[in-house]
Amino acid sequence: MRVVVATVLSMLVPVALGAQARATHPPEFWLGIVERGLVLPEGEQALPLLLELQRFFGHRDARLRDGAGYGITARWVVREKRLTDNEMRRLVAAWRAGLGATADPHGGDATLYRSFSALGLSLVAARDVEQKALDAATVSALVDAAAAQLDANTDVRGYDAEIGWVHVTAHTADLLKFLGRHAALPRERQATILTAVARRAATSPTVFAWGEGERLSRAAASVLRRDDVDVAAVDTFLDALLVAARRVDWDRPMPARWLRTRTRRAS
Repeated sequence: MRVVVATVLSMLVPVALGAQARATHPPEFWLGIVERGLVLPEGEQALPLLLELQRFFGHRDARLRDGAGYGITARWVVREKRLTDNEMRRLVAAWRAGLGATADPHGGDATLYRSFSALGLSLVAARDVEQKALDAATVSALVDAAAAQLDANTDVRGYDAEIGWVHVTAHTADLLKFLGRHAALPRERQATILTAVARRAATSPTVFAWGEGERLSRAAASVLRRDDVDVAAVDTFLDALLVAARRVDWDRPMPARWLRTRTRRAS
């Protein structure tokens, strides 16, 4: 019996190690895709490469995180519509692990990993508004995870001079926006989205200077524009915003950073 067990284990260990040590493409491979206009390399399939892109979500090099991670996903998933329904579900199942993650399993920055997981999922959700591959349970789980991430986030950086976009609030709001438009969104999850937006607006420790306010507004609008809008949830949302507004000292001058940013955007 011991001999049999040892033999079986000796067969399983290489299989397990092989699964963990699955070959990945070097950064140069991905930068080459970006340089060639985001075209899917000949002989490659979209889904395996998209799954591999997850390791760049927490990377401090914006060329890999944003240029490859965001750019390739936007091209292959949204514009070129390369994924089948089953592949869409597999991608969501893999990338969902990044929402609320306390560490990047690929060794990157945990905050960036959370933020760009939300951004990647927002692109998948944007495509699925039309494709409808995701069911109500999956949409609900994504709403809950995104709302929890929005509530828990304490990193208010928008653009960082060293690493590029961080934007946890904006990227998470983007995901909630497209989930708010999804046909499979259960009616009770409308309140989850609106509550998360109102709470973020009321508890932010700083003035939003990088467009986060607009992105949060669009997340709320996605619910307000639904044909099956939950009027009671909307009333609660508006009441929460009124309470938050009463705590603002409107006579105080706007922070100089906010004014500089708004002026630059308007020019």
